[in-house]
Amino acid sequence: MIFDINKVVLAVLAIGEMVFLSACGVSFDYEALRRNEYAGQEFGAALARAYQELALFEADLMYDWTDAARYGGKSQRAGNGQVVRPGRIEDRDLSAAMRPLLGGARRRLMAALGKGAADQWPLVAADAQAGFDCWLEQQEENFQFDHIAGCRNRFLGAIAKLENGLAAKPGAARPAGPRKTMAAKQVRAVAPVATKAAAILHFGFDSAGLDPAAAAVLDRAAAAYRSGAPVTIMLNGHTDRAGPATYNRALSRRRSEAARRALIERGIPIQLISVYAFGEDRPRIKTADGVREPRNRRVEIRFASSNNL
Repeated sequence: MIFDINKVVLAVLAIGEMVFLSACGVSFDYEALRRNEYAGQEFGAALARAYQELALFEADLMYDWTDAARYGGKSQRAGNGQVVRPGRIEDRDLSAAMRPLLGGARRRLMAALGKGAADQWPLVAADAQAGFDCWLEQQEENFQFDHIAGCRNRFLGAIAKLENGLAAKPGAARPAGPRKTMAAKQVRAVAPVATKAAAILHFGFDSAGLDPAAAAVLDRAAAAYRSGAPVTIMLNGHTDRAGPATYNRALSRRRSEAARRALIERGIPIQLISVYAFGEDRPRIKTADGVREPRNRRVEIRFASSNNL
């Protein structure tokens, strides 16, 4: 049998390229992930949504196929009811200085989950786990310092709420009974009761920057907080309908995170600030897809109260 050596070499290279791309996550089915809809308030659904958002952000905006596939797989497993653990320190190439810090953060998260926090406060627990994994990834890359801070703050804010909630219930054990039933009951018990928007920040097109007008609004919001001391400040980020929905969801989170950083700088404790990202899903002014509308590019600041968090 006579072999064409050039064809053999090309075939080997093609196979190697496919293996490489698969290992890098390029072959992951992101469109299928994008179509997945994880409804429900239980921990598994909330975690699936959180990892889905991270996966599509990494794939669509960062072109980080390895981490996108990692998050996408976690999203699918969580959505299928499987147990999904936070990322492991040993799986990341971290500096010696950061390993103890992130190791301690993971132990805090595992301790809270071990005490039933995911059943009692599933949305907050999912935010804590996704925030930790995001922080772990960004710290390994160690060059996008605003992303590191955003992920770290997301984790720290959520884990503080879980720990405060558990401390307020020292005798609480892991709730018995079906997870979905317990989660639904607990969500009704601890969901923040929000007033109408106390203040609204507006943003330029495709921007998460705070202008002087926004700074003045934040000053007034901080003063209102100090005078009334509500339990929680909710920051709801929004965009208009120009651009892809996935990009807009990430942009709305950056806007909320910018507002959170500004409030922290004004003396409000991080654990009292909740950040939410709605993308283009909740416009103040209804428009057709693709339309730029300045009134929809906003962060709504709401004061909320909760008995437990």
